[in-house]
Amino acid sequence: MNMRDCIGCKLIYNDQVFSTDLFDKSSFMTGVILYEVIAFYNKKYLYLEDHLHRLESSSSLAGLPLWIPIGEVRYRLLKLLEINDVEEGSINLVFNYSNDPVTFITYINKPHNPSAEHYIHGIKTQLHFDIRTTPNIKFFLQDFRERAGKVIRENNLWEVILVDKDDYITEASRSNVFMIKDNEVITAPVELVLPGVTRKHILELCHEMEMPVKERCVRYEELKEMDAVFLTGTTSKVLPVRYVGNWEFNPVHPLLVRIREAYEKEIARHIGIQ
Repeated sequence: MNMRDCIGCKLIYNDQVFSTDLFDKSSFMTGVILYEVIAFYNKKYLYLEDHLHRLESSSSLAGLPLWIPIGEVRYRLLKLLEINDVEEGSINLVFNYSNDPVTFITYINKPHNPSAEHYIHGIKTQLHFDIRTTPNIKFFLQDFRERAGKVIRENNLWEVILVDKDDYITEASRSNVFMIKDNEVITAPVELVLPGVTRKHILELCHEMEMPVKERCVRYEELKEMDAVFLTGTTSKVLPVRYVGNWEFNPVHPLLVRIREAYEKEIARHIGIQ
């Protein structure tokens, strides 16, 4: 498998710059991997320090020390944008603990972003009875991704919403899940999910806008009673859900629209676009 899912012609492997044509992605995306996906706009990273903090947290929780100082990681990430003529997108940052020697690599992803229609009309999802193990650590879990991806492809979905062994909704396969009921914003406790960077900023915005927020467990049978459902993630931002299986939700619920618009303004403020 080559680097067809890259844009940008150069990547950084350990401390050297290479052409993406020289690499087989499967050579470094197997084994024990800590990783981050970081969005950038106008060649400026969005919430870079939050992502680096989460990387350090994953490393600590997993007992897998980073072999590069975090300042050097930051420098290499900035260099990646400098050497590629790409204004907007997202990058993959990979620490692979299985290779000998161990591998650090960054490259720019081929976009797989929601369309404008997805934000207006919402996306299609369904329940998926599976979990990410060690949810607070951002491991690359190949078997889990393949199981979720198979369900997504076979059912023409954008995402799947995960349900654990206790029938609680946790997160989606590559996003966090939020719900709205009676003008209250609800999401799973952080202990059960990956502490998403976008999730963090959405919670902060909700508090700033004085919206009631509750972090609690929600059984999947309760989901159908919700007024609205949305996903949050680095590239999906605030993405309305229209369907979870046969259950239909309002993709233009006033609170959801308010949150989505506030987050777009927050992105513009953060990267200096007025």
